[in-house]
Amino acid sequence: MLHRFKPLASTLTGKALHMRLNLQDGWQILQDVHDNGENCDLRHSRGQNTNIGMALSDWEPLPELKHLQLLLDEHPYYGRQLRYFNQAPWWYRKLVSLPDTSWDRVFLHFTNVDYYCKVWFNGHLVAEHEGYMLPFEIDVTPYVLPKEENLITVKVWSPWDDTVDRNTYELRTFRVERRMVKGTYEHADTFVQRDVNPIGIYGEVYLDLLRDVHLMGPKITYDLSLDTCTAKVKAETALDIWKEKPYRAVLTVTDPETGTEVLREETPVSGKDLVLSGTTTEVKLWSLWDQGEPNLYHVKLDLLCEGALCDTYGYDMGFRTISLERDTEKTQAILNGRPVYIRGTSYFPDAYISNMTSSRYIRDLQRIKEAGFNFIRIHVHVELPLFYELCTKLGLGIMQDSEFNWMHPTDESYEKRFVEIYTDTIRMLMHHTSIFFWVCLNEPGFNHPDGMHCRLMDVSPGPALYAAARKTDPSRSVIKGSCWEEDLLSGDSHNYIGSLVGHDTHYSDIYGTTEKFNTEFGFDAPPVASSLETDPRLYARLKDIVPYIDEIQEYQYKLLKYYTEH
Repeated sequence: MLHRFKPLASTLTGKALHMRLNLQDGWQILQDVHDNGENCDLRHSRGQNTNIGMALSDWEPLPELKHLQLLLDEHPYYGRQLRYFNQAPWWYRKLVSLPDTSWDRVFLHFTNVDYYCKVWFNGHLVAEHEGYMLPFEIDVTPYVLPKEENLITVKVWSPWDDTVDRNTYELRTFRVERRMVKGTYEHADTFVQRDVNPIGIYGEVYLDLLRDVHLMGPKITYDLSLDTCTAKVKAETALDIWKEKPYRAVLTVTDPETGTEVLREETPVSGKDLVLSGTTTEVKLWSLWDQGEPNLYHVKLDLLCEGALCDTYGYDMGFRTISLERDTEKTQAILNGRPVYIRGTSYFPDAYISNMTSSRYIRDLQRIKEAGFNFIRIHVHVELPLFYELCTKLGLGIMQDSEFNWMHPTDESYEKRFVEIYTDTIRMLMHHTSIFFWVCLNEPGFNHPDGMHCRLMDVSPGPALYAAARKTDPSRSVIKGSCWEEDLLSGDSHNYIGSLVGHDTHYSDIYGTTEKFNTEFGFDAPPVASSLETDPRLYARLKDIVPYIDEIQEYQYKLLKYYTEH
């Protein structure tokens, strides 16, 4: 039976009633160059497939789970040799034995598969999934061999696109119709190089072995009083119960600085739907770092049975109110009842998100704060969960784009796919305090003859994306089409005056202009010469400008300073 996916919800503790079995190591791969693996029954493959007729590659050991370009290519960031990674699917396999046979349920979890995949467990098709950042879980209990090795087989593919809007092939970079909900692959304007299209399993893969009961998609929300001194916190979840026992649910909110519980509510569990709420009067508001303190609380929902922990869900949360006031004259962010002057920067740290680590994120975010920024736009992609947690702790606000980037199909089936992935992404991220706004479309009228009032904005998928975002998370404002400040459902602008592609303009041309809310502006500085020299191919391309790099960077510094202050 195919499993309908939901964002991964629970963080299990490894106590007696459940166990987490890490599956990070011991995987093998092959590239199915003729896409013949399903016909050749690779789902059952436990040995090598060396028959001539199959024309299959050998299985090879994989050192870790990461985007395959990073593991298998010496130059993963540019070069035509990268295109072969996406010209045919890849197969993964792993054998796993369970530590004992007494588990009531076995769930297989993937946090990240880029981009499409099919999953087999002991030869049974148990899942089909789309989306590089959406975690999913699969109940594989009916297919488990408790006393034997279990075979997990996964087919993964992330294909190239062929259709170019209005056959304007000379503008392929901007007008290729991206069929995946994955905004920045094959970007080709130096942002993400033309041959980069990340593919592979990364993040975490594990088996959850459970007894008795399981929290299913828990959600914790809060409402602040008008004076923001009191917060009502509510936890909601469905329960998957296999054994009727005297379960109890406990909701706690703890001040991590003092260790004090400012809220504790407990109730016996009755039925398979649980709602538990309580009120705390000890509220220290979360704020941006330059307006106050990013005060946090740890909120947690525990499910207990006779004193033993059965399942748990929790995270760090800040109490705050946010809104976006928009009319024909202004677009103004409001935090905790006060206007916010946003000084922001876009952020895309690596073409391969699996290459990001805690130390890299912390380094970048500290530099962002040191530069005086209080806000970050996550431009047409989604970061790892750790990034959002760090922004919340550091008091940095986030504008989160969808994956919409310039041109996508406008047919009904694509709209349905996009809306489903977008709303699942919002559900996955919406508990992060640092996120202020959702963005539905990035520059939907860019290079389009109809400008703002194009099909993408007015017919599909814009209206459906906007409605879905508002319904999924009514607590935040939504920008329908980023760059259309005159549209009252949008309200922001993009401005490239003075950038190297700014059509013979200079940064001083910014003076005298007015904008309501600028969320993107030009920046084109090359690296320092010592960085260029570490890569001979890049240095050969840019060596003619090396004598002018200091001058160019000085100009870019002034450009950024003017835009930020403007």
